[in-house]
Amino acid sequence: MKLDSRIIALCFVVAGPSLALAQNAGPTPQVQASMVTSGSSLALGQKIPMNTFKVEDDIVSIVLMTWSPATASAGRHFVEHRWLQDANIVSDNKHAVSFNSTPVTLASRRPGAAFGAGQFEVQTLLDGVVVGDEQFSITK
Repeated sequence: MKLDSRIIALCFVVAGPSLALAQNAGPTPQVQASMVTSGSSLALGQKIPMNTFKVEDDIVSIVLMTWSPATASAGRHFVEHRWLQDANIVSDNKHAVSFNSTPVTLASRRPGAAFGAGQFEVQTLLDGVVVGDEQFSITK
């Protein structure tokens, strides 16, 4: 049976880049933890969950992914970090990540000064599915 190359191309465009990156042959990564913390907390070797930041803080989103068996690769996945204010994307980062050994930390960092004061949300998506969703505020 011969497939029309236009149909194959259309399927790829509709499904998007996650189709090309996600490899389902290995184990499925699961969320172990999700939080936002400050860059200064991380600089001290700590991961303290926070929900209020100052404009001068660096805000770091962290999602820890694990899978079993730990010795197996979970393949390559499409990761997106969406930073939102009032449901509008104010910053977005997309990249492919190789899940070679567990755990994998999905992290994104933004300076509070880039956003200003207000209420915010950061979403982490794995192959188009939200795996981390944290709310936080920035004060002056």
